[in-house]
Amino acid sequence: MHMGGYGRQLFAKPITEIIRARSSVRTYNNQPLPTLIKEQIGQYASALENQPGIKVRFQAIDSDIALKESGARLGTYGMIKGASSFVAAAVAKDNSSNNIEKLGYLFEKLVLFATSIGLGTCWVAGTLNREGFARAIDLNDDELLPVITPVGYANKSMRLQDRMVKLIAGSSKRKGWEELFYSVDFQNGLSPSEAGSYSVPLEMVRIAPSASNHQPWRIVRDGDTFHFYLSRTKGYKNRYGFDIQKIDLGIAMCHFELTAVEMGLTGDWTVRRPDVQEIPDDTEYIASWVATGI
Repeated sequence: MHMGGYGRQLFAKPITEIIRARSSVRTYNNQPLPTLIKEQIGQYASALENQPGIKVRFQAIDSDIALKESGARLGTYGMIKGASSFVAAAVAKDNSSNNIEKLGYLFEKLVLFATSIGLGTCWVAGTLNREGFARAIDLNDDELLPVITPVGYANKSMRLQDRMVKLIAGSSKRKGWEELFYSVDFQNGLSPSEAGSYSVPLEMVRIAPSASNHQPWRIVRDGDTFHFYLSRTKGYKNRYGFDIQKIDLGIAMCHFELTAVEMGLTGDWTVRRPDVQEIPDDTEYIASWVATGI
């Protein structure tokens, strides 16, 4: 299972610093992005797209231009304020090739790149009014438009609505290790000391963003292999016309891999049904990281 080829680009700052710095910015200062910044984002997005086996495309949108050309309202139900630019992600309607997970994996790379150059972003999926964005990017009949992000400079003052969203979503709270990471099976928790050098990649997974902060990833370590599972939240699978929590798994895989690679912990992704017993209800195997640097 290739999650984006082997051009695993690290950034100018340590990946752990970038992951910790990333937060959901919903209020922007209306300042347009400089041309050079737009070019950097476009070049990075193109590098992510141009990889074998990936049916994902990214498209930057200047909100004023999109409004003029398509007559479409770029709707986020009032969740985003003052953003002059967006990036939309379209993916082929093909669930057989892990496209939704790949979308999450690649889009989070783009979000982290934007964070590394001082820009604010915010994953918008469930609260996205897709009609305007679909028209703005000429969405094809064989494509889905699961997510967009505003890209810009954060307004220093946070709106009351932003504070309420963070409070309701519990964005500042995260599940502990004992709820997320396991050793051999789901009956034995994995502690940071037992994880050893992989404690840092796992911690970067723990603090990753997810829809409504449900943190649906579960990871079982078995020797040199880390099995990634999706622990479903009831009612989420078909709520938006796509499997939003598989996007969350892609985000988790992105954080894990980028951190591991930057630390010199080599490995690769594969899909091979693990021999893990007593899997909890509503829990689905996604993929495994096979480490070669332990």
